Amino acid sequence: MTSGTTDGCSVEAMLPRAVTRLRARTGADLAYGGSVDPRSRYLTISALDGNRTNALRGMSLPPGHGVGGRVVALGRPVVIDAGTRPRYTEDQRDWAVLGEDISSVVAVPVRAGGIVHAVLYCGVRADNPVPPAAVETALGVARRFEALLAERAMAARPDTAAATPGASRLRTLCRVDAELEELTFQTSDQALRERIVAVRDLLEDLFPDAAPPTRAQPFGLSPRELDVLRLVAEGMSNAETARRLAVSPETVKAYLRSIMNKLGVHNRTAAVNVARRSSLLP
Repeated sequence: MTSGTTDGCSVEAMLPRAVTRLRARTGADLAYGGSVDPRSRYLTISALDGNRTNALRGMSLPPGHGVGGRVVALGRPVVIDAGTRPRYTEDQRDWAVLGEDISSVVAVPVRAGGIVHAVLYCGVRADNPVPPAAVETALGVARRFEALLAERAMAARPDTAAATPGASRLRTLCRVDAELEELTFQTSDQALRERIVAVRDLLEDLFPDAAPPTRAQPFGLSPRELDVLRLVAEGMSNAETARRLAVSPETVKAYLRSIMNKLGVHNRTAAVNVARRSSLLP
């Protein structure tokens, strides 16, 4: 299992989706990630969401160097907060980077078979620490990534692929998701892009998840509906929520109508209150 695998479930193919998911669920200013070369153990950044420049894209770090390199070497999360971070050196170039102005960052490993195959980061630009909840959320996204890698590895084994139809279905889901992602880059039609995003959100519900079932299930809220509800609970307007999730304000309104219908309420404030009482939101 290497990052160079070309099917739709390779580490590289799954990274953009994981990074987008990470930023949406943590509310971070910037999320990014990279795969680890299985031989050299160098980490190369390839997926970004919320970036101001492309200075990070393609950056390569050896094990033990920089935040991401430390994650690869240690095999565990690394958190550096504003006010406690080390003085900028060449080793910190993967987060204190030109044009990004990141003050705090959390980086978590994506492991499979006891080896770090990728690193996911989220960071904030304000002079504040990364919220503890963001660390837990980042770990959850990483665990889901790991579950997909494990399923992919099982599906690739000739002695088990035929005996595990679920693994075969997962490979098909990954390929469909990869094709849809490619279509989003090929079209300039914003309405079509939003429809593709909505289809991918529906598809995501079919993927296995490493996390235990949540209280969202009794209400039937989708992962993206929960993302919208979390941002609304933070006081964001429809326009701000749309920018954060890379959709239109009309799409956010549609999500909110669905949320309110499922929760049996008539306004967004009531939806947030019900969600909090039901432990869907902190």
